[in-house]
Amino acid sequence: MRGTKTTWKMPDVTADALKIFACVAMLIQTAGIVIVEKGLIGLNGHTQAELAEAMAADARLMTLAGIGSAMQLIGGMALPVFAFLLVEGFLHTSDYKRYLFRIAFTALISEIPFDLAMAQTVMDWSGQNALVTMTVCLLMLYFIRMTDAADNRLLRGIIKTMAVMEIGRASCRERV
Repeated sequence: MRGTKTTWKMPDVTADALKIFACVAMLIQTAGIVIVEKGLIGLNGHTQAELAEAMAADARLMTLAGIGSAMQLIGGMALPVFAFLLVEGFLHTSDYKRYLFRIAFTALISEIPFDLAMAQTVMDWSGQNALVTMTVCLLMLYFIRMTDAADNRLLRGIIKTMAVMEIGRASCRERV
């Protein structure tokens, strides 16, 4: 087959495929936290020093910690995908208020299962699910659009700084 040239075509990736990928990645991360780290390892019941000592003495525990860390890393791929989809949805929605309501409502109803899984209590105000952060980011995008229309650079800078701080706060909280 000399002389034939094979061209590689980029596969089509739909928004639905991205959503499925991000949901699976986040599910893997949640399973890593709830089942491996909090369940099998018992991170909540030990200090850092106690865990280090226990892992040094038990190879199984060290393996579980590695598996939990790998699951966390896989889940870390979900946030950029969800952020991309949030911005795409914001830019292409015909009804911003409905879009905001759907995300905020989903954040609200998913908060109880999230708190039960992460803190073993019905309501825990020390940390919220990722959809709460996405709701705040969606509000920030709206405010940025408002300031663009008013051409207010100072206000736009303040809002962008607040958005970056919220994303940083949320991503640091998820790693703890």
